[in-house]
Amino acid sequence: MQKQTVVRNALIVAGVIGLAACGGGSSSTSGSGSTLTSTTSPAPTQIGGTAASGAPFAGATVTLTDANGTQKTITAAADGSYVFDAKGMTAPFVISATGMAGGTTTTYVAVMADVLNDGDTRTLNVTPLTTAVAALLSDANDPLDMLDSAKLKAKATPAEIGKAVTAIRTVLANVVTATGADASTFDPMTTAFKANRTGLDSVLDAIKVSLSGQGVVLTNAFAPIPESAAALGAAAAPSVALTKTNLATPPAPLVAPTIDMSSIAAILDSWRDQLNGCFAQAAADRVTLSGGAVTGVKGACAQVSGFNPNYKSNGYTLFQTYGDLLSDPAMDGAKFGIPDFLTLIKTDTGADLAVFRLDYKRSDGDTNHVLDVAQKVAVTTATSSGWSVVGNQRDYDASVQARFDRIVDLKNGGKVGYSTGLRLFFNPLGPNASDVNVVRVSGPGLPAAGVVLGKSDACGTASYLQIQNKTGSLTSVVPAYMRTASSFFLGAANADGSAFNWSAFATSPNWADVPVSDFSALLPFARYKFEVYRSATDTAPKAVFYTRITAAPVAPAYGAALQWNDLSAAAKTYLDPTNATQAAALTTATVGWTRNPLAAPVNSVTMFGRSATTRINAQIWGIKQDAASAAINVAALGSSSGISCTAATIPALNVAGNYREIVLRSRNHSDVNQYTTWTYQN
Repeated sequence: MQKQTVVRNALIVAGVIGLAACGGGSSSTSGSGSTLTSTTSPAPTQIGGTAASGAPFAGATVTLTDANGTQKTITAAADGSYVFDAKGMTAPFVISATGMAGGTTTTYVAVMADVLNDGDTRTLNVTPLTTAVAALLSDANDPLDMLDSAKLKAKATPAEIGKAVTAIRTVLANVVTATGADASTFDPMTTAFKANRTGLDSVLDAIKVSLSGQGVVLTNAFAPIPESAAALGAAAAPSVALTKTNLATPPAPLVAPTIDMSSIAAILDSWRDQLNGCFAQAAADRVTLSGGAVTGVKGACAQVSGFNPNYKSNGYTLFQTYGDLLSDPAMDGAKFGIPDFLTLIKTDTGADLAVFRLDYKRSDGDTNHVLDVAQKVAVTTATSSGWSVVGNQRDYDASVQARFDRIVDLKNGGKVGYSTGLRLFFNPLGPNASDVNVVRVSGPGLPAAGVVLGKSDACGTASYLQIQNKTGSLTSVVPAYMRTASSFFLGAANADGSAFNWSAFATSPNWADVPVSDFSALLPFARYKFEVYRSATDTAPKAVFYTRITAAPVAPAYGAALQWNDLSAAAKTYLDPTNATQAAALTTATVGWTRNPLAAPVNSVTMFGRSATTRINAQIWGIKQDAASAAINVAALGSSSGISCTAATIPALNVAGNYREIVLRSRNHSDVNQYTTWTYQN
């Protein structure tokens, strides 16, 4: 059973170290009637600060680059701090910090135009907010552009940096003022603070940053989203978008935080510490099992508090949700980090909810996170925190996720294209779904009538429903060639700038009639509606529920700014119709790849094949972050309609008209699912 979770955009926490020149002295005497000479060691020329992302970016690789391309690289300390000797280096400067955050590879960037004289020191932090400044300097809204010396010299001028900082200062004025600080002097790159959830650090706790080809979106996570069943699109998180065209006259400031997060922080920090105590034990000492399922906890795990007795998430109980982690020996010694607050929600009934993420790192180096929901409750005892972890309280395993594809057409000389959209997920094998056959999904970016999901005979579709139509009709019949798609595409572009032929795809049920022209209108934490039906003839749904997307889809032109992994040469032979062995019908395949150190690690691999009579979608999940290959086995597949797949094969590619693709999937630091796809159409 595949359980899906939705995760969030990056949480911002940062700190600054103080830099002080150090000096010393010496004296000497020379000959009769000597003269005493005093010398002082020259003050160092330094640039230092803190790399942080929701917590100190401990162990991150931090690189300082100057205008001439001269580089120095060090490792961030446990508190995220770093200090560079910048003597002899030339402004402007760029600092990048790369490490793991939220279970995926993240790179943050900061720029500085100050000229350094000998003995000068400067503080320059590297956080998502400084990355927003760097993105606003780039013509492509790509902060990594600043790592190019020519672009750094052309764009990182005092005037341009000042313009971006002033715009950010303007839209964050209310949030900064709420901390008691002076909003007029706030500078996200140089203002000193400690990462302790007080003062200016609480500003960075509250503001989430997401980047796209059309600008930078700043979202106030501490201003509750009003939950309204009557207004899907209007229920997005409080956000503003900054673009190059509005920096001079930025949008109105975000509202100040409207809820005190200290009580939530207290319970979640305590919960984090208790989890660390729990996972310090061996798996056998953490849980009791019956038939392979967790039925209870013991030892330090029995002391973990804060969970509501009525906990439910995506239809799963507490032990079903956390059982795999609790019983996995690979989690022995895992360490949980500082909780990230993603957004607050005020429900129709007046309840206060906090969506949070808790990162962890296993002893083998793999990182990931858990995502959950806490609710404000009545304080009934002197030790009660007033918050309880309740889960999302949904009855079904379902989600909407942002998706971005890079497609390499090997038949067409390796031509590259990009597409972007929404993955609409409903698990027919999940809780309460055994009698569900049709689901309609509606919300921002989707057709007003909704997109209808249903079951398919295609092998490899057992754990998700497929898109049947974009008209909202419940009576459509699955075509003979079978459905496998669960994503609805909103935009596409060719990497070489040539016109993309949208009309060739517009009639497909999983492509919009016309592409989205303004992706800035699609905001993080927008709300989507699921209508669940037992059959296409039902006059009323079995259930209606809502879910939120954590990351908004981004414009297709932004593909060049994203980082991608590469398929190995050996794996590409599966897409060569002249290779008699690899192009034949397959029941197994080993797919390898080359990891881009700046790209998110591969978390799943898919091989899809199509013939005139067959479609098959073979996929493997749960890939370790340091893996370089994965084995696909068709015999393990099933279909959502229950058709047997024991004799299935991936269709041969060396047959005219047949098609095959290989997909490497990852989740980037903005919580967008990236699909790197190689295709061949015979």
